Amino acid sequence: MNNGNDTFTFKRVIGKDIAAHVDELARLRIEVFREFPYLYDGDEEYERTYLQTYVNSPRSLAVLVYDGVELIGASTGLPMQDETAEFQRPFVEHGYDVAKVFYCGESVLRRAYRGRGIYKHLFQAREQHAAGLPGIELCTFCGVRRAPDHPLRPADYSPLNAIWQRFGYLEQAQLETSYAWKDIDQSESSAKTMRFWTKSLPADGKPAPQAFRIAAAQYPIEFLGDWARYEAKIARWVDEAARNGARLLLFPEYFSMELASLFPAEIHTSLPAQLPALQTVLPRFLELFAAQAKRHNLIICAGSFPVRVGDGYRNRSYLFHGDGRSEFQEKLQMTRFENEQWLIQAGGDVRVFDTALGRIAIDVCYDSEFPLIARRQVEMGADLILVPSCTDTVAGYWRVRIGSQARALENQCYVVHASTVGSAPWSPAVDVNVGAAAIYTPVDRGFPDDGVLASGTLNAAQWVFADVDLGAIAQVRREGQVFNFRDWPGQLRLT
Repeated sequence: MNNGNDTFTFKRVIGKDIAAHVDELARLRIEVFREFPYLYDGDEEYERTYLQTYVNSPRSLAVLVYDGVELIGASTGLPMQDETAEFQRPFVEHGYDVAKVFYCGESVLRRAYRGRGIYKHLFQAREQHAAGLPGIELCTFCGVRRAPDHPLRPADYSPLNAIWQRFGYLEQAQLETSYAWKDIDQSESSAKTMRFWTKSLPADGKPAPQAFRIAAAQYPIEFLGDWARYEAKIARWVDEAARNGARLLLFPEYFSMELASLFPAEIHTSLPAQLPALQTVLPRFLELFAAQAKRHNLIICAGSFPVRVGDGYRNRSYLFHGDGRSEFQEKLQMTRFENEQWLIQAGGDVRVFDTALGRIAIDVCYDSEFPLIARRQVEMGADLILVPSCTDTVAGYWRVRIGSQARALENQCYVVHASTVGSAPWSPAVDVNVGAAAIYTPVDRGFPDDGVLASGTLNAAQWVFADVDLGAIAQVRREGQVFNFRDWPGQLRLT
């Protein structure tokens, strides 16, 4: 590699050949990981044991960077199948097939050599190796979590999160493990939380499809009375969307509340009694939508479900992939009803999901009315935002619609809106439902003049379909009449 006046030698080593480099790798890891945030007080004997995992894997990789004869940087990786159980555990628990995952062990670079493009090259080399392995679809690595006020945090410390995002990786708050080591200011080892970041690789070398059909539901809340009727209803809705060619389905917020009708009147008519009762059917709810997504090879956003978390409840929106695994986004901004009467608590993580159709984000109902949430998501790579909603007045519906259209306008992205509809007088939570589904777009050349690609009839039970092209998002951000997405930072100079 030649970068200006810098000349470095890169060496790729596979499997058992890594053994010849274990000692120099160990020394470099100890040196670099001694810095914040790892604060690793390591020893070479432990390092040799750790690196033996890579020596034993015939599909592992070590990328070594030399300045002359001195090792100044390195990166390692291996298929997750060949890693230890503690690294596999969060992926197994969340339904990932570890045979499709490549684990990027670390990228370490001496301080004096940073800022010269070497770090990016190390990431690219691992991804290239992973893409050449049969069946690998996802690259991942993990980073340590430290408190912002940690006493050893340097005043000039800058996290690498923004760099990892530019490299195409997404932080996955639900994928965490723990790993123990001794900090430089400790006498004993202690467990540290490690959070994973992921990046999808093109399947079989093919990029994700740019154009596909979306189905957004205007979903009627009904009294069903038993699980079989609920399961049949969901199957009918999903079948209809699939027959019409949809690849991505969006159900509305709190559409799961009709499951309260499975319980006696003293429960389904009681606001506080509904929530604990619903937890008993949550596993079946998740199994049902995972099976539907897998059966039809669809991506399904299953509206939202109030889930017990600790001593409280959170409004959680699950996203199911075509292989049956699921991820979720929790609602971040709570309405007065949720705060004051239902006592549903706010989540804390903004997430974006890598899918077979591209990067997708979820803003649950009220979240769509707060621009910084969506902005964070598009900066993380989302070109399409899903807005499952549940509103009980025309004004509430229009608040979500106006917010969703504003997010599509200012971020030059697609926003998909789904609503509950109909009357459910038996339910104190979702007794009145007013709304319509729609797909919103940027307001620019190549898109509808009003920014509405498709919309449904207010309060009718129906799917609303539209064909979207994510390639058009990149084009309008590059060639549009205006550059809302690009010009966002300009407003910040006025504060």
